[in-house]
Amino acid sequence: MPPPSKMPPASQSKGIAAQSGPAKPKKTPPPTPFAMKPITALWVFLFFNLLAALTSPIEDCDETFNYWEPTHYLAHSSGLQTWEYSPVYSIRSWAPGVFRAATAFLPSSFAMYTTMLGMAAFINWRGGLRTAQGVFWFAVGGVLGWPFSVALAVPFLVEEGVLAVVNGREAFIDAVRRLVKGVGASLLVVLAEFTISSTFYRLPTLVPLNIVLYNVFSPPHKGPNIYGTEPWSFYIRNLLLNFHIFLPLALASLPLFILLKLFSRQPLASGLRTLVFITPFYLWLAIFSAQPHKEERFMYPAYPALALNAAISLHILLAALGQSSPRTLIGRVPAGLKLLLVVSTLGTSIVLGFSRILGAYDAFSAPLHIYEPLQSPGVAVEGGSLCLGKDWYRFPSSYFLPEGMRARFVKSEFRGLLPGQFAGGQGEEKGGWWPGTWVVPEGMNDENLEDVGKYTKGKRVRVKHSCAYVSSAGGCLLLLPHLLVTAGVLSLLESCHFAPATAAGDMDGVRARDGGRRATAGQPQYARR
Repeated sequence: MPPPSKMPPASQSKGIAAQSGPAKPKKTPPPTPFAMKPITALWVFLFFNLLAALTSPIEDCDETFNYWEPTHYLAHSSGLQTWEYSPVYSIRSWAPGVFRAATAFLPSSFAMYTTMLGMAAFINWRGGLRTAQGVFWFAVGGVLGWPFSVALAVPFLVEEGVLAVVNGREAFIDAVRRLVKGVGASLLVVLAEFTISSTFYRLPTLVPLNIVLYNVFSPPHKGPNIYGTEPWSFYIRNLLLNFHIFLPLALASLPLFILLKLFSRQPLASGLRTLVFITPFYLWLAIFSAQPHKEERFMYPAYPALALNAAISLHILLAALGQSSPRTLIGRVPAGLKLLLVVSTLGTSIVLGFSRILGAYDAFSAPLHIYEPLQSPGVAVEGGSLCLGKDWYRFPSSYFLPEGMRARFVKSEFRGLLPGQFAGGQGEEKGGWWPGTWVVPEGMNDENLEDVGKYTKGKRVRVKHSCAYVSSAGGCLLLLPHLLVTAGVLSLLESCHFAPATAAGDMDGVRARDGGRRATAGQPQYARR
């Protein structure tokens, strides 16, 4: 049996303990001030964004022709070009840049993301003011996304200025220092955008400035109003459709805040921060409701502000419902009834939200599926054309066409300016790569005037995409231009349902760019000669 091992002397044990040092306590993260952990909110947000990316249809022709088509051109050297990408006008940048809005390939969607980040930076004072970060994020959204989105930062900057003046010289110097840092970072973003756009257009171009000049200072026969106008109530109806009970909550945030201060007998100054938080949504809604030309996507940057206002209203109402004093009227309401009211309201909100999502998918997803037969052998021909008629604005993008097939246009009832083709090839013969980004296209104008050069000839027609109207008897009338009717017998390839204009209306802002004329009811169909 081996002898037991010797234990070290007590003094040696103390030396070992001294060398190893005291055990370090584990660092515990600070408690979160939120009811839901931020990481949990992130996963929920990510889940619904992924769901939207997989299922949400393309509902705006600007998304197709101003963003998907230029991307297709950069990737495949072919695509449709709008007048906005002509170097003469250059109001679209070549710099990269909520369920339906979250995945839309639009600058207003990008501005929505940066608005959320900018507001979070301005709101979060834990560990110090983050003015520089807030200014930077709003600048990124305004320069690389949509320049008008910087208006949402105005209430936060006013708050910063008031605090700097009120709190003395040292606070003023700190505020100036933070603002200078934010402006300096923003100028780097402007420089990056200027460099990228000038490189692609091959002339000095500051796209955000061009966008502002076009939308604000255009003469009456130009500018956005030539594409249609809407009444002041357009955004109220559209937001009510998309946000249902959350829109009334968002609009009620200011009245509820005032009532809270009156009945709680607290000084109004104690809630000035809350007043700053709820101002951006009202400001944005007022500015764009006053503009004659309205589109659903113009509200995208303000969606985070709408959600914040609704959350503030909900918080005020829940705090009032939680009043336990039996001397008040609310305090006498049984707790079970209060809980039932809250649960039923939130449940109704969830049902309405999913109904809206399913309704939008059912009504507008047809263009994402109707082109599937073109992938079948023998249907599409290498070098062939897909000819679009009056429903050209429903075309989802060239990504849905087989390799080598191009989208073209035939004469129809539409009398506005159609997109043209980007300059083809890699551009060696024209002296550079992607010549479509800098070669001035023919027939482009900023007055929505028809250019007959955009129409293709009859010999190039392979497939026709038009519209069939459903009669009360259930029959279909296929509307085709004279060019195809006289060409021979046509056979149906595919038919998909989409919502009629009377059902969608201006709630969705889906329209052809011909002065605001609504889409026509029916079923998009293919016919092959």
